Amino acid sequence: MHQVLTRKEALAYVTGRQLGTVNESALQPGQSTATQEDWWDEIEDALAGVMETWRNEDLTQFESQIKRDGLEGVLAVVLHEGLKGLPASVLTDRDFWRYCAAYMYDFIVWRQPTTTVSALYPYFGVKSDSLGAADCVPQRMFGRAHIVLAASHPGEPDPYELAKFGAADVWISHILRVRNSYAPLVVRELLDGVRDGRLKTDTIREVAKDLKRVRSNVLFEVLEAEDVRTLMESSEARVAARAALRSTP
Repeated sequence: MHQVLTRKEALAYVTGRQLGTVNESALQPGQSTATQEDWWDEIEDALAGVMETWRNEDLTQFESQIKRDGLEGVLAVVLHEGLKGLPASVLTDRDFWRYCAAYMYDFIVWRQPTTTVSALYPYFGVKSDSLGAADCVPQRMFGRAHIVLAASHPGEPDPYELAKFGAADVWISHILRVRNSYAPLVVRELLDGVRDGRLKTDTIREVAKDLKRVRSNVLFEVLEAEDVRTLMESSEARVAARAALRSTP
């Protein structure tokens, strides 16, 4: 058993909160019996942990979007550690993630500031029947931590380290919305390059485009770490060569 909120219910809740016609107490989830085991308390504890961690931060230190994304990464680890034991039947349930988003309403509104109600809908998974995993905030947070953990090396002091720094466009545009999300070692190389300053914004966009072309002939998911490093070095070299040609008079 686990908490769920239909798209219609979540849409009404988010709209009502934005318009001031409902308050937090209006969130009344339904119950799915897709699994016999009761996950209710584990889910509540995980979500409460995320919100408590966020509320304990000095939010004046996170004014820029890149810093907010970094805090999202830290909270993603809290969420993942709380939910990683759930079965696939829960983690693939769209209405479960809509409930998580509604529970995290205050954080999401802070994280994704906007001037219109409808602009918030993708972040709560209510824009359409398809959830939009790259946009629905709790699901993208879970995926962010899950991918980094899958790519971690044995014995690393902090296997979640690469999830914790701000890299908003990298995560949404170059990992979660494309097939790179299925190849954690490729994600690790991308994030290493961004964190170390080797891959700037313009560069990583071109590298991501180059990788998309390479993927038509290479199955990234079966590559070993050394193969991925070679793949990335080749891609970066091609991008650099093209940039040099464009700058030549």
